[in-house]
Amino acid sequence: MLRQVYFSSMIIKIIRFSQVFNTFGRRFCSGFTSCEDEKARDNKFIEMYMKYLDLNAEQAKKFLSGYTSLWGQNADYTEIEKTLKYLRTNKFSNYDVIEHPTCLFINPATYENRDMVFKECLFQNVKLSFYIRYVSIMNKNLAVLKAYQYVHPSSDVVNNLRKQLDIPVKLEKELADTLSLNEIRREIMNKYLKERLHMTDDEIVRARKIYTHMKHRNLRGMVETVNILIDELNFSKERITKNSYLLHARAENIKAILIEIPKIAEMDIKEVVHARPKILMQNCETLKSIIQHVRNFNIPDEAIIKCHEILTLSSDTVYSRLCELHKVKEFSVMFNNPRILRLIHYQTKAKTRLEYLKQLKMRCFSLNLLSGPTETFEKYAYIGGDKTKGKEIIEFFSNTFKIEQKIVREMLHLHPHWVQVPVLSINNTMYFFRYKGFSKEDMLQNFLLLLYPISKIQPKLDALFEWKSESDDNRKISDVEVKTLSNSKLLSLCLYFIESEYHFTGNAIFEINKFDNKNDPSMIPDLPKSLIEKKYRFGTKESQKVAHVNVE
Repeated sequence: MLRQVYFSSMIIKIIRFSQVFNTFGRRFCSGFTSCEDEKARDNKFIEMYMKYLDLNAEQAKKFLSGYTSLWGQNADYTEIEKTLKYLRTNKFSNYDVIEHPTCLFINPATYENRDMVFKECLFQNVKLSFYIRYVSIMNKNLAVLKAYQYVHPSSDVVNNLRKQLDIPVKLEKELADTLSLNEIRREIMNKYLKERLHMTDDEIVRARKIYTHMKHRNLRGMVETVNILIDELNFSKERITKNSYLLHARAENIKAILIEIPKIAEMDIKEVVHARPKILMQNCETLKSIIQHVRNFNIPDEAIIKCHEILTLSSDTVYSRLCELHKVKEFSVMFNNPRILRLIHYQTKAKTRLEYLKQLKMRCFSLNLLSGPTETFEKYAYIGGDKTKGKEIIEFFSNTFKIEQKIVREMLHLHPHWVQVPVLSINNTMYFFRYKGFSKEDMLQNFLLLLYPISKIQPKLDALFEWKSESDDNRKISDVEVKTLSNSKLLSLCLYFIESEYHFTGNAIFEINKFDNKNDPSMIPDLPKSLIEKKYRFGTKESQKVAHVNVE
């Protein structure tokens, strides 16, 4: 018995020590720079709580001592500040906040929704603790809530809930006080969805199962949202039913989006959200922030139209991925591509695919290949043809030299292997020529030379420069003195000398022998699981079996 007590006390001490270490010990394990950063962050949080809760430094530290989630590494300063502002604006006392610190984990939008639900259910003397205990309160019988005086005993809650709707609903059964508020609200909400959107019982059950927060939606807000979707955005009832998450969209936020972001490029915002309804679930300020991030990276708004899915990501995610584009050289070369934002939306998948292609020693890839359907990528990787459709190459030349894509395509078709050249190689060759002092006009006049790797160009070009610098007047090519040749003519000669070694077949563009690029079937690595398993928010869909070369 004594041994059990001893070990129990030791376990308790270890747990307490680990809690203290998690809070403070990390500072002594991270180095001085990390310690200074954490101290600055802690001071920032302390100052915020002093400001909004009227505390001095000691009181703020005492308030935070038991709640590291309100100021630690995982605490979101911006979100907590928004909640503090909301509580102060709505005149909740500082004493209540200090007594119930967990109230700071609830965001302002949730407070507003719960406040509306309490009003619709005729609650009286609503306290801050009600918002924290919202779920348990809504699960209580109405009779119990009336007994506790949360709701006045004579209040007709059912009738008041029906008044929130803009259409008359006839209930099939009487909703007695023995039912919980959740059950009462569910019956009225279901009846409204049947009458207004013609949803079936199965569709309602499915929507509630997938979008569990729907049961907490205030009725007035849902009605306003449905009316905006149908009357202003021209959503059909079937479309709303199919995208039931829209029932949880905030009407005020939708109105703000329509007013503050009327257009993206030349496309009406109504057309944009009609094509991608999920955008309506995004906060208006977040959408404006995403658009601004894109503009700050000198990407035109037209790129957003070509990939409006980017508007469903968080603002911080978009910014970090835009920065990441410059760090991955294969991505940075596509920066002026009109569909570049697809690499933002599908960046994780694109990076995984890029690494896999490198394992296969394949250098040619397109933006669509890295971000497109899994089946297309599997087929490309399995067949092993290291070439693209050439769209990225055409767009790259068109954007660089400011000439029409049709003209670029006609010029590229003069070379038999132009689709087998990586855009990154073309970009490197251009930088090489600029470093050597050649102008864009010189490069444009020798357009096809840009398809060749530097390893093939440099030896020939160095020899030509050496001949040109010689004082020997006898150094001639076709009776023309080399030293009199222009830069453009030098590049033309460079191309001639390169291809002469390959009998003018065009094979000189390959940096390595094309036969060396073939993989032994037994050495082909399996596709990463992240590429063959398509994940969904509410489950995993079994992907089709990946094609492999099986060697017995």
